[in-house]
Amino acid sequence: MLEQPVTQDKGNVIPLILRTGLKSSPESVRRVLALIKGALLRAGVTEALAHSVEIALAEALNNVVEHAYAGNTEGEVNLSVDLGDAFITVEIVDSGVPLPDRFLAFRRRVTLPNRREDMPEGGFGWPILSDLTSQIRYARKGPQNHLVLVFKRL
Repeated sequence: MLEQPVTQDKGNVIPLILRTGLKSSPESVRRVLALIKGALLRAGVTEALAHSVEIALAEALNNVVEHAYAGNTEGEVNLSVDLGDAFITVEIVDSGVPLPDRFLAFRRRVTLPNRREDMPEGGFGWPILSDLTSQIRYARKGPQNHLVLVFKRL
């Protein structure tokens, strides 16, 4: 769904590329990722940046599905993507369980073990998000999680 410009960035209108809702299922996540990447490319975003946004959103949305809604495929997720001259801003809103406090220190680097068999199964999501974004903001507002990912345009 494409909409008209609605927000401001230092006095400049930011075109809203996409505002959509989806169910908390892996299939819905795959569909919306393709939709967002296509909208970004049509708006003139570079392939490299569109790919970075896609990877970060895949990680964030899959975390909502797997952790916030714990597999409940009927959970609602709202998403908006705003394209500014200098930044792409994505907001994800869900009503799942809050993000645990221990994950709020997400600007940490992960030290990988030397041997493949010693690799942990998970724990790379926030470091990936941190590497791909220029800013991450999270807030619990009433019954909702609000995650904002900001990507610097090249």
